[in-house]
Amino acid sequence: MQSAVRYGSPLFYPTLGILASMELILAFSAFGFIVIEPVSLTFMHLPVLAGALALGPRGGLLLGGIFGLTSMWKASVTATAYADIVFSPLLSGQPLASLVLSTGTRMLFGLCAGVFFLLALRCRHFRKAAVVAAAIGANCVHKILVYGCMLLFFPGTGITPDTIAARILAPGSFLDMALSALVMLSVLRLVASQELHRIGADLKFQALCRSASPLRSLFWRVLIIALFFVLALGSWSHFFGRTQMVLRMDDIALSAAGMDRFWQVGLQFLVTIIALFVVASILLFWGERYLVSMSYQARRDMMTGLYNRMTFVRLM
Repeated sequence: MQSAVRYGSPLFYPTLGILASMELILAFSAFGFIVIEPVSLTFMHLPVLAGALALGPRGGLLLGGIFGLTSMWKASVTATAYADIVFSPLLSGQPLASLVLSTGTRMLFGLCAGVFFLLALRCRHFRKAAVVAAAIGANCVHKILVYGCMLLFFPGTGITPDTIAARILAPGSFLDMALSALVMLSVLRLVASQELHRIGADLKFQALCRSASPLRSLFWRVLIIALFFVLALGSWSHFFGRTQMVLRMDDIALSAAGMDRFWQVGLQFLVTIIALFVVASILLFWGERYLVSMSYQARRDMMTGLYNRMTFVRLM
């Protein structure tokens, strides 16, 4: 079975952009890690797994890199415990080891997940079970890679082989695996749907045809992106400007270190807003292309699927 958004499909890059934006949103919001006593749920790896299944090893590798960069950034800004500091090349004292731990392991995780799902999709029988097994296997590989690097490079964290086994077999880990399996089954159903394959084929045909006014289309797209970017900057400036004003009104003075953390949090807030606008932009452009494609679809002959002469000449 081939994914409808595999590399070479017109849906590949929009899907990659949406998943990358979702990774940033999860990283810099309260939705990436949720604690519900006595277990905790993490969702940071889900866009990587979804990309590995839908886009293949290439997509998993890229999204894993984004996952690693966000964890490195957060560790450099907000880390207090030693187990968090080791993810920051700026704070750990071993920059290369931290880079491998934070980013290298996540990129390898995405690549391995892509290979696992690629093999699972080749199964003719019990494909859903194979995808579930691939999701669980990728989860285990992620934990082994991260904890293994901590054991190898940072023994001061107290990680041992027994600790790794205990964390993989913990109740929260099984809950993460079950959640990953359910999400991957939903992604499998989506990328295998005939409707998505048909949309991809229509968009591919439209991409092969010359646009009636490419410069005009490019102008409007650049204008919309610029508008969204200005709105993001305006929202960020207003929120943090008002926050500073409230602090001054209450005679609260931040230290230099506190001000640095304040602006780092503000930068994360800005990245989250921009990521939301990126998702909106991609969906808007995607929807526009699909509607144009449907307008041409309406001019096809129902029996042959061919365009009439005037439509064909206009397209070509």
